[in-house]
Amino acid sequence: VATQQFDTTNMSTAEKIHRFALYVQGEPMKVNAIQTIENAITGSKLNLKTQYEVEELMRISGKWMFTGRLILGGIFLARSVGANKKEVKHETYQKALNVLKSKTVAEIFNLTDPGAEAIRKELATTLDTEKDVSKQADTILQKQTEQAMTIRTNQDGFICLIEYLKTAPTLPENKISCLEQAMSASHCSLSHKYDFKASRLPTGRFFFHGILTVGDIVIAVGKGHRKKDAKVHTYEEAFKNLMSKPLQEIMQGIDVEEEAKNEEEASGSGVSVIMDGKKMSVSEKMDKMIQRLKDAVYKENNINTVDACATNLGLTKTCIYRKLQGNEEGEASRIACDLYLEKFLIASGEGEKRKEAQIDAYNNAWEVLITTTGEHIVKDHKRLTNDNDDPSIIDVHVKGAQKPQGDSNMAGLKRHNQDYEDPAKTGDTLVILEHEEWTLDRKRQAFCILTYSATSNGMLLQWNTSQEGNMFKCDISLQNTHIGEAKAMSKNNARNLAAASALFKLYETQDVIKVTRRDDSKLWIAYSNIQGKSNSLKEKQGEGGDPDLKPSMDAEGNVIPIAEEADKWVLKVCEEIINEYKDQFTLEELIFGPGMPLTESKEVRNMAKSRNLRHDIRQLDGQSYLVIQHRMQPQDMAKCIHTSAGGRSGKYVLVEKSSLPVYQDIVPDLDKQIALSGSLAGQTKREVKAPNPLQGFKPKILSEEEEGEEVVFDQGQNKLY
Repeated sequence: VATQQFDTTNMSTAEKIHRFALYVQGEPMKVNAIQTIENAITGSKLNLKTQYEVEELMRISGKWMFTGRLILGGIFLARSVGANKKEVKHETYQKALNVLKSKTVAEIFNLTDPGAEAIRKELATTLDTEKDVSKQADTILQKQTEQAMTIRTNQDGFICLIEYLKTAPTLPENKISCLEQAMSASHCSLSHKYDFKASRLPTGRFFFHGILTVGDIVIAVGKGHRKKDAKVHTYEEAFKNLMSKPLQEIMQGIDVEEEAKNEEEASGSGVSVIMDGKKMSVSEKMDKMIQRLKDAVYKENNINTVDACATNLGLTKTCIYRKLQGNEEGEASRIACDLYLEKFLIASGEGEKRKEAQIDAYNNAWEVLITTTGEHIVKDHKRLTNDNDDPSIIDVHVKGAQKPQGDSNMAGLKRHNQDYEDPAKTGDTLVILEHEEWTLDRKRQAFCILTYSATSNGMLLQWNTSQEGNMFKCDISLQNTHIGEAKAMSKNNARNLAAASALFKLYETQDVIKVTRRDDSKLWIAYSNIQGKSNSLKEKQGEGGDPDLKPSMDAEGNVIPIAEEADKWVLKVCEEIINEYKDQFTLEELIFGPGMPLTESKEVRNMAKSRNLRHDIRQLDGQSYLVIQHRMQPQDMAKCIHTSAGGRSGKYVLVEKSSLPVYQDIVPDLDKQIALSGSLAGQTKREVKAPNPLQGFKPKILSEEEEGEEVVFDQGQNKLY
């Protein structure tokens, strides 16, 4: 290797380092590493130069500590620390020689110098003078080198990540998906982790802080009242930071504790509301809120703005809804909403619906608050009391208060776009609907019947189960009115019995409609018949062109053009059938049998929709067919069946009261559960013999001969063993 001549004019530094490393590896070891490397510099004729630097770090126990660094052709090779300059130089060259013999060119180029200043700071803070200083210095050097390598790796990784985000042809709109995709597709080799912390606002409501860490650097924090909102906000902030901030600023990271402190000071959302070192009174909180509202922008709906200010200041918000009676001129009843802050009445509002009344109350509250003072509110405004027995009150909503553990059919109401806040919807107007299969065992299927009926009527059904001693109690309400309760040894039994007690009471007063099964194939209009009629119409018309069809309209009143390829004569026949059906007050279904092409089927569905008729696609033996029916509320369905012969219309049948169970039929089951609880509570293991589980619970006092059997009651399984 030593005798070879190289043209180094156009040779890159990487190639020079590569050839120099090969030269060193092929040369025999000299007296020491310094001579080995310096002789190789001369013998390799690669026009490389070494640069060795030594620097004083600090004086320890009367002696100076030094650090040395060796650079080859502008590329860092090694650094060492010690108390003797000569030893430091030898150690630095020895490390450099080991690097040249063991590492690739890429690995050499990735080496990072921690710098003398970082080592000096680490020595000043962690060095123990009573222990071996040299060993500690080596450990500190190794630690700082690793940290420097991590920073270098992170920096390269962030460059790859940001480059991908800025140049990728398509990125998901969702920022969580976007960043997750970029972390993988950019090959940045950076680890990432999302974490969150929960805190509680003065109102008792939880608040979440999200933290996104990439390569040990916190790049974004976010917040929200829900875990999901906090995560979405955090990733959105991360995306914004990566796309807009300089790399060095991103690498510095975010101080999570400082950020949280700043947020708390800015928003007043800490656990306790403290200003200038002291806790604020209600009057001071009101003054603070008034000032914030004066600085805010008035909107058509100010609910969120007022609520946010009140929440940040720890003011409890209470809305009381009242039903206002209509006047003598026949005006419909309206809803009133009274808004209280910390039990002080701020303003009232009215509307046809609860939401409208609430918006009106909050808008009026804004006007009141910006024209008064906190002292005046506390001194002169009406206070909320617990002994208010106003019969017009229909609901009390304390915002931010912890809600009781319970469930409801709210998801079903939202799915069907039902407005349960309509004041006309009460338990007295409920029409019970039940499928034919459920009628075989109404006690067992009571919960299904009650839930289905409430959702179909657009009414809110709520049930809450709590533990009382060794039993569970379930309360059920309809439209915020209590309708049933029961106790049992398990949650499910309690819920089902409570539903049965409520349903059996309602059976005594409300209309009950049974939904039966029918064979649609015997009721549909065969497509061949429609084609026959269309051909007859076409022949009768002659060569006069297409028939006259009434255009279908969409929800916004725009005309829906008819497809050119559709058979207009088939559509004409269907239009006549639909128009005749539309004028009938019936629950019978209009069924078009299988075989209708997709284009014609779509046009027929548009016809039904524009005439406010429901349409559905069903299947029988793998064949699809179209069903059209009237849109009716359960109350209208009951009227229709009452006026129909035989108490039936279509598949809907009015159930006779004499065939329905009554509340007294479920009382024995309710009493049995209570008696069972008392028996088990008052007896010990030795006093009870386990009965056959199939025969129910029958506690029995054992005779002297039967004593000795041990019995265990499993409350979770509601069984005796």
